[in-house]
Amino acid sequence: MNYQSPASSQSQLDHDILVYADKIIPRGPIRIFNIGGDPQSFSFTLANALSPDRAQISRTILTLKRFSHGNTKKPEAGSFELLVCDARDHDLSKMAEPFLQAVSSLVRRGRAAWILPAEFLHSPEALFIRQALTDRLTVTHIHRFEPDAAGDAGAILVWVGNAPAAHDQKVVLSQGGSPLSPLFLVDLPISILSEAEEWSGLIPGEFESAEGNETTTAGRTGEVLGDFFDVMPGLETGDDSFFILSEDEINARA
Repeated sequence: MNYQSPASSQSQLDHDILVYADKIIPRGPIRIFNIGGDPQSFSFTLANALSPDRAQISRTILTLKRFSHGNTKKPEAGSFELLVCDARDHDLSKMAEPFLQAVSSLVRRGRAAWILPAEFLHSPEALFIRQALTDRLTVTHIHRFEPDAAGDAGAILVWVGNAPAAHDQKVVLSQGGSPLSPLFLVDLPISILSEAEEWSGLIPGEFESAEGNETTTAGRTGEVLGDFFDVMPGLETGDDSFFILSEDEINARA
């Protein structure tokens, strides 16, 4: 699946999130807190993505703003295994409190999938949340969607674990395609997030960033094939051994 923005295929994005959650959340029922999604559409997608013994949609709130400022009763801490929150339309400068409130509804080591505007990666208004993610929680995967043809800067999907990160943990950074099958992907030491004030330059890829500049691969460990070649679809030879050489073979021919 190669969609540009989750806005045009929300059901597909919800499906990807639920399939991914099924892989990373331990066996047993998954109680789900859904913020910002359409209840009927999400329920339909849930029924198709998870088996009946896993799927337990416990609560849906239409917007993060309603969750934070309305008369909505807040869930108790540790009520859910999975939080899915679409906060693309929420003001980043007013997001810190509802973000922490929503995450507190998770069990320890529960997972949250946050759909956010791409500006979250570099905006000073989101700095407090980025710091909270590295100090108190664990960012396991950041995926950036391609900007759409209308010039929308796009959106990102941030997977968060409700526990501090281990010192040797990795974070997956990806871009383009879908979260389950991205066009570009790299995994880096998670410490790179706390060391970088902005995260935009850490995401690998080739299309334009929100600032209008080509995205970089700053902070990568080692080199990748794209540093030396333009990789494009072509003829399949079926004989990789003829074209792909080992390090010893390369040194012998140097």
